[in-house]
Amino acid sequence: MGTRAIAKTGPGGKGLAYLFDGVNDVITVADDDSLSFGDGSNDSPFSILVDGNLTDLTGVCLVSKGAKAAAEYSFRISGPGKLTFQLYDHVDSSYIGRSYNTALSALGIHTSFCSVYDGSKAVTGIDLYINGDQVDDSNLLTGDYTAMHNEAQPISIGRLLVDDATFLSGSLSRILLFNLNLTGAEIIALSSDGAVPDKYLGASQTDLNTSDFVNAGAFFPDFVNNVDGFTSSGSETGDFCYKNKTFNAGKIYRIILTVTDGESSNLLLEFRTATGGGGTATGTILSTSKGYISGYRVKLDELGTYDIVISDLGEAASFQFYALGNVGAIDINSMTITQIGCVLQLEDDSIGITTWTDISGNGLDGTVSGATLVLNTG
Repeated sequence: MGTRAIAKTGPGGKGLAYLFDGVNDVITVADDDSLSFGDGSNDSPFSILVDGNLTDLTGVCLVSKGAKAAAEYSFRISGPGKLTFQLYDHVDSSYIGRSYNTALSALGIHTSFCSVYDGSKAVTGIDLYINGDQVDDSNLLTGDYTAMHNEAQPISIGRLLVDDATFLSGSLSRILLFNLNLTGAEIIALSSDGAVPDKYLGASQTDLNTSDFVNAGAFFPDFVNNVDGFTSSGSETGDFCYKNKTFNAGKIYRIILTVTDGESSNLLLEFRTATGGGGTATGTILSTSKGYISGYRVKLDELGTYDIVISDLGEAASFQFYALGNVGAIDINSMTITQIGCVLQLEDDSIGITTWTDISGNGLDGTVSGATLVLNTG
């Protein structure tokens, strides 16, 4: 396990931290959809990075969301100093998680802790890191886990849920929450005081899919549309429907949609440089959970839910579903578009006496109760 015995200044350079007394100090971030990553049926990826200097590792919490009866997730050091990340399905009284089954001692230096989850609803999708080194080695599993639930309780920094008496003893200077599964290289960079990459700034869980589809020239027969998708009794080569949409240059987006009918290698999702589905194709498909990536396109050749991640959309003005050949009856639904990246960004240079200001752009400021300002020298 790596260590960093250097002064912590972070991207802002102020070198400040909040000192928690281990008795009742807490920082609370009010509930927001950008802080939840499950809907009771499915989970989505997310990662938490915490920088701190902990003086007591016998059972403390770094970050959690929820209450005992409605818990969502917790990132903590449980029992005899074991780093733990758990996801809760409170409706089914179940959870999944991973831990580092080696007791940590008080490190005495500023340390970076990170938990990542790929949204797969399985323990194999969870990893833990300390100072950029992956350390998890044990599964945590109870009951029949389905998914987390989007509940109304806040995030608690330095406390295990809003109604538990487990508090943090030590200092914290950085909390980052991402709606994506960070890579090992990204974790190493962030754990070494690296700035949040520009491509991850300005993200949120807000659904950007806000307009109906347009059937270009009434190509799709019996076309019925809404914000979430469309249906058609079939299509022929060259048929398409579109939405005009402007995307931010240099950012990354997640598109989730469900195909319940019409799966075919002839049915494509693609992004275009002009409105109305015109211009040339653009974008880079980074990944898809289903289907087949064909350059800038995803072929929707399977039934089920697609989780598609795409970048390089700065020139895009619309996106479309396009029939490369004949397709039978089509049903596309439950479509969402979100910009992925850092949805909560609490840095050392946004620390204040009563408020830890969120600089992600989402306005998710932390309210300070008891924790005091200290100079963080590592």
